[in-house]
Amino acid sequence: MICFISVVLRSFKNSLQYRGAAIAGMFTQVFWGLIMIMVLDAFFMNETGTAPISRVQSITYIWLGQAFLSLLPWSYDRSIQAMLYDGRIAYDFIRPCSVYWLWFARTLGWRTAAVTLRSVPLVLFAVFGMRLLGMPELAIAPPANAVQFLAFTLSMFSAAVLGTAITMMINVSMVWTVSGVGTVALVSAVVTLFSGMVIPLPLFPEWTQTLITLLPFRGLVDAPFRLYSAHIPAKYLTYTLLHQWIWIAVFLLWGKAFLRKGAKALVVQGG
Repeated sequence: MICFISVVLRSFKNSLQYRGAAIAGMFTQVFWGLIMIMVLDAFFMNETGTAPISRVQSITYIWLGQAFLSLLPWSYDRSIQAMLYDGRIAYDFIRPCSVYWLWFARTLGWRTAAVTLRSVPLVLFAVFGMRLLGMPELAIAPPANAVQFLAFTLSMFSAAVLGTAITMMINVSMVWTVSGVGTVALVSAVVTLFSGMVIPLPLFPEWTQTLITLLPFRGLVDAPFRLYSAHIPAKYLTYTLLHQWIWIAVFLLWGKAFLRKGAKALVVQGG
């Protein structure tokens, strides 16, 4: 456990160096968030019935999605790819700790660092900046209450672990393929659509709701963000966390078994 925590902290600290990239990414996400809000505004303006999620909740949903974008598992650990290319991967397999948990700690560290660098300034802009610019109707709403915010925090922690567990599937796949480009392209497309990053999941057709509720990806975006705005009442937090942690366990067990089998066939050339 001490080894795991130290690797997470070291990876987190190292990733904090990339402030320039984080600032550039924040501006991109602000721009993209405003575009998504305008598109949804057109939907709400032409809605004739009762929308499954309110306009205010949708705007908050979009801003939170942009703030916590870096938690989504649509990239891989490039250091693992580099080690596979030059053979340094052998050093990880002789360390006195689990290779899987070593990689998991590194991934969790750089993912949370990226979120920390981008989420705080973006949320501040969405809360205060939009009001200062004279567009309070496009600002992020405060949490419904303290209980809902606590539920959101717990669910976001689980989302970070779930996102890391899915990312580990991409990392482990590189033991077999060396390049993670193909896997990332496939996973990112599925994750982006079914997590709620493109369209809030309550706006999906009714006949899809059962499927997208069962899939693991709603635990990355949809569930915690709807807890924040009370679209999912805090009394359902137990079910939300249970859904997230069941899928976390599935991906952890699957990833460890996949790595164990791949390690047996791994050949490191050179001397």
